[in-house]
Amino acid sequence: PALSARTRLMAITLDPAFDTPEILEAYGRAKEADFSRFRLVTGPAEEIDALTAAFTVVVRPSDAILDHTLATVVIGPDGRVAGLFRGNAWKLEEVM
Repeated sequence: PALSARTRLMAITLDPAFDTPEILEAYGRAKEADFSRFRLVTGPAEEIDALTAAFTVVVRPSDAILDHTLATVVIGPDGRVAGLFRGNAWKLEEVM
């Protein structure tokens, strides 16, 4: 199958205290996410903190929002990091 057919997407919350599985599911449904290919996930705060540290994602509470940097990580079929893209200026062609 084509690479795009085998690709899955996962967005990991940076605010696990607020983003419960139920809230993430409601958000995904409101955005008409295709849950067969896209997951919105949460986990224990310690694991989220370790993950953000590993990929140098900066998270700062600020008034009513959460300021943060962005990182998109591509994981290959072997489970290893195949690419890391900072910010949101990357193009789909670069990632694929």
